[in-house]
Amino acid sequence: WRPSPNLHSGFIPWDLVALLAITHEEEFMEWKYHRVSFPPCDDHIGEPCDSTMIVNEDLGETFDGKDWSGVVRIPHKVRHEED
Repeated sequence: WRPSPNLHSGFIPWDLVALLAITHEEEFMEWKYHRVSFPPCDDHIGEPCDSTMIVNEDLGETFDGKDWSGVVRIPHKVRHEED
């Protein structure tokens, strides 16, 4: 995987990536389970202050399903359009 040279200054619409991952799962590869959290904001109950999701733990490609609290399945790669 070769990152874009301007990735550090680019905008990634994560909400759009999430919708595509749900509706076009076949376009993504290397799915892994992660435990995540959202930092609370003092001014807004339950809303992240900076819209940042924190990845607390990488649970790998399989998950035993014992504690689903904060667990999400995230694709790590997008399929190449020629594949």
